[in-house]
Amino acid sequence: MVKRVGQGKIAEINPVFKYLASLATFKDLRCKATEANHFLDLDVIEEALRVRLCYQLASILKARAKSTATKTDFVNSEMALEIVKVAQEHIKYISFVLFGCKIRPSPDFNLVPL
Repeated sequence: MVKRVGQGKIAEINPVFKYLASLATFKDLRCKATEANHFLDLDVIEEALRVRLCYQLASILKARAKSTATKTDFVNSEMALEIVKVAQEHIKYISFVLFGCKIRPSPDFNLVPL
């Protein structure tokens, strides 16, 4: 999936993974919150979660580029804990985005009420 993002094929990706498009420019991403009361805005919280996730993913991708281990050894041994942490952060981010869609409907996510 990350390869497709790198090739500019973001339109093929599920909206849940749309944040991967900002992975190419993650170094320019910074959360604009400077005070605690800035985090009362849901957009700021989403931005902070997205920036954190992009930095964590980028560190794994950089380690993969430097590693000489096989893909299986890299995933199961070298970066196993980091991959689990990124998976947990992804779940947090997606949960927050879906929560936000229930508060403010988004055209990207077509959620049907239960």
